[in-house]
Amino acid sequence: MYQSNTLFADIILPLPISGTFTYIVPKEFFNEAEVGKRVVVQFGRTKLYTGIIKNLYTKNENTYVYKPIMSILDESPVVNEKQFKLWDWIADYYMCTIGEVMNAALPSAFKIASETKIIKNPYFDGNYQLLNDKEFLIAESVEKQKSITIKEITQITGIRKIIPFIKNLIEKGVIITEEEIKEKYHPLKIEYVRLTKLYEDQKLLNKILNLLEKKAEKQWALIISYLEMSKKFSNNEMRWDSSADKLIEFITI
Repeated sequence: MYQSNTLFADIILPLPISGTFTYIVPKEFFNEAEVGKRVVVQFGRTKLYTGIIKNLYTKNENTYVYKPIMSILDESPVVNEKQFKLWDWIADYYMCTIGEVMNAALPSAFKIASETKIIKNPYFDGNYQLLNDKEFLIAESVEKQKSITIKEITQITGIRKIIPFIKNLIEKGVIITEEEIKEKYHPLKIEYVRLTKLYEDQKLLNKILNLLEKKAEKQWALIISYLEMSKKFSNNEMRWDSSADKLIEFITI
């Protein structure tokens, strides 16, 4: 039976399930628990998720056994009340769950879970001196694998409450989530068009312009517009006289 001063928390989890999930706040976390902070909780029999506290309250409850929060990850809230209101509005407007909104809104490094894949940070300098014994054990197990889940790291190291240590290693730049590195290093590509090398030759360009002007007026107008915008040639050089298989090509930069 829970006492009248028992503290409960409604947690948003990154799942496509409506509503929040209620967990009990252990006494050792009373002073740390705060709306907007990330916490680690067990969901189901084996899965661990990072969620966010949306509400805190006390109540008398003796009809259901609630699971406890396993750890609190933040010293200060990472989400404020205005953001919660926005998330609620987005969930209602787009007919999705607040967990799905949270999953889209937060960076991948903020959503550590048992199935999250971890890799060594390619920019880590290899200095393990600032790590404690458990952090070093985790870093060592990650370094031996190309990619490894937190669940697998737990099995290898035997560290039960592992996510706070994972968080510390991410903050120290030792490891990184696989999703995060994909997001971080995804190149921005923009498509452009240019003349193919063959038609950079002015005589050949004049020949094809003459041909298009007689037989394909719209294509001629398009190429003329391109040449004017690119300012590659002066107006008196824009004449054509032959055909070709390929006049322009797409390039990606």
